[in-house]
Amino acid sequence: MKKLSYIFIVTFIFCFSFGCSSDTKDEIVLARAAGNKLTSSEVPFHVDTTSEQSRGKLNDFINHWINISILYEEAKGSHITGSNDYKMMVEQAKRDIAVNMLLQEEIYNKEISISSAEILNYYNRYKNEYLLTTDVVNISYALFVNESAALNFSQIISKKNKWVTEIENFISSHAQELVNAYEDSLFFKRSELYPPDVWKAATALDINEISKPIRTFDGYMIVKLNSYQKAGEIGNLSYAREDIIERLTMDKKKELYMKYLNTLYSKYRTEKYFDISNSNE
Repeated sequence: MKKLSYIFIVTFIFCFSFGCSSDTKDEIVLARAAGNKLTSSEVPFHVDTTSEQSRGKLNDFINHWINISILYEEAKGSHITGSNDYKMMVEQAKRDIAVNMLLQEEIYNKEISISSAEILNYYNRYKNEYLLTTDVVNISYALFVNESAALNFSQIISKKNKWVTEIENFISSHAQELVNAYEDSLFFKRSELYPPDVWKAATALDINEISKPIRTFDGYMIVKLNSYQKAGEIGNLSYAREDIIERLTMDKKKELYMKYLNTLYSKYRTEKYFDISNSNE
């Protein structure tokens, strides 16, 4: 017998566990199939109802639930659900789900602290890995609805305050509607800044200098140049920082995982009767 896809087994378990509820007062029934029903309370478990695309996603999920329900009923009426293959795959899926939930709770959801000293130490050891193959700028920017607002901001901004503070001060003293978007201290390659005039304007600035309004497709942009690094240089610590944090976090979670496993080895008796290093070739 051809084995069913593993993902479908997991889906069957979820469908069986969460899609076959009994009647509850004040709940909206979204669909019925094969004697089962899907209610509104079950949807947030499967669909992000806060998303702008949630209506379409909800429709897709309802269709999927109906299809799975009738397919599962058909499978129950056949030899499949009584087969050893089916039982083994269901048990394996249940084990995997339980293990994943356990690791989420004990490992993945744990907060990992990375100190500045650790980041600097890692950078000093592996800085050659951050050799730049293209020019990179770090900029702060704000996008305004019109040139007048952008020009006004560029004339009153103070270098004494942080970029975000200046933007928020401008918004509070003028109007929220004048600012479409703003970001602080982001790295960009030439190909990532569009239109090209933004790159051209940014690279012409001195460090910490503020640009004149730059026309874009959805407004006027003001740019502050924080750093400009050329291809062939070693990316500075700020450039490498996010990647280093990600690497150190992964290493610490691996270490946390191994420590957790060791506690379980002590808790549960384990025996291994086969070692490939001792097997005959």
